[in-house]
Amino acid sequence: MKKRVVITGIGLVTPIGIGREEFWKNALNGRSGIEKLNRFDTSGFPTSLGAEVKNFNPKMYIQRSDIRSLDITSQFGIAASILALKDADFKITEKNRDNIGIVIGTTLGTISFILNQQMILAGGVYSNVHKFLGHMALHNCLSADISIELGIRGVSDTVSSACISGISALDYAAEKIRTGKCSAMLAGGTESAFSQLPYAGLNIIRALTNSSVKPFDENADGTVLGEGAAILLIEELEHAKKRKTNIYCELGGIEVLCEGYNHFKRDQSAEIGVMTIDRAIRKSEIDKKKIGFINAHGMGLAHFDQFESKVLKKYFENFLRDIPVTSIKTLVGHPLAAASAMQVAATAIALKEGVIPHTLNTEKILKNSDINLVTKKPLEIKAKAALINSYAFGGKCAACVLKKAK
Repeated sequence: MKKRVVITGIGLVTPIGIGREEFWKNALNGRSGIEKLNRFDTSGFPTSLGAEVKNFNPKMYIQRSDIRSLDITSQFGIAASILALKDADFKITEKNRDNIGIVIGTTLGTISFILNQQMILAGGVYSNVHKFLGHMALHNCLSADISIELGIRGVSDTVSSACISGISALDYAAEKIRTGKCSAMLAGGTESAFSQLPYAGLNIIRALTNSSVKPFDENADGTVLGEGAAILLIEELEHAKKRKTNIYCELGGIEVLCEGYNHFKRDQSAEIGVMTIDRAIRKSEIDKKKIGFINAHGMGLAHFDQFESKVLKKYFENFLRDIPVTSIKTLVGHPLAAASAMQVAATAIALKEGVIPHTLNTEKILKNSDINLVTKKPLEIKAKAALINSYAFGGKCAACVLKKAK
């Protein structure tokens, strides 16, 4: 019999709060973390918005004396991992440290640190660069830093598939449990790409808005870059039951595919988008009519939203009108790899609490889309299962199904 995997801990470092409770309170209150970007000077850009993490103090979570040897992306990941373990009342011990692993998703890794070191090197003296440059410049450092900080000796990997990386990491981690290699895993995404070069890249392709994120709106004109981390503690079901711990939900099927079509444009046949959702739901061994709500990619970029609505309508057909849809990007912006992990975290809490946050800003829903977008206020639900949808440049598609814990 296939091992069942459940979510038992949620750690969040987000633009609307640090920790599950603060994040959820602000999500239900419709408090957005999007505002004028303060991390660097945006006067030379056509946009100036960002969703930054506020009031983050790494010393509250990280024990090592030299925090400067950790990029902020690692700091977010460590803090979220510690919060996930605390939420699940899971303590790392000599007895279990070899049987728990880590898989972290990221898009740009430590790019802000790397760019800063390049500027230092441009000064002409190589010995002035950071003494940990050889470690901190690698995506690998994100999972390694968590392992080192927490004393975890199991699997420790970093995956990078752009904005779907959080779900890709969760998929990878779940397989480690299902195959018996670990009984518990930390998995999710961490990101902090607030520097001028990534910001320029997103502006040059007109992916960013300077007004507001409006998912599935006729007048949507772009997204807003965000940052943060979402880490989930997942366990084999019997392992969690023996610990008598809280279970948020069961992890159903996950599918990750690529259209193999274009760097930025989506394949309008929607074939792979539909296949991704279909496979995730089939793996979950449920009927698509059992999906009680959808946490959509919903990034506010017109052609992405139009594509997503086409995929959902093609797959769910007339049932789509009855399925509530929400997007949390109006709250946290688009924190790249951390986005899909935050979606999973929010969906797990929603299934447990029986309520989903509403989507801000959208006023004119896409014509003939049948998107049943939750606006104005949170919606109470009695869902048995939920779908998380995520996309990324390069034609990447990801879908994840969560099932209410029995």
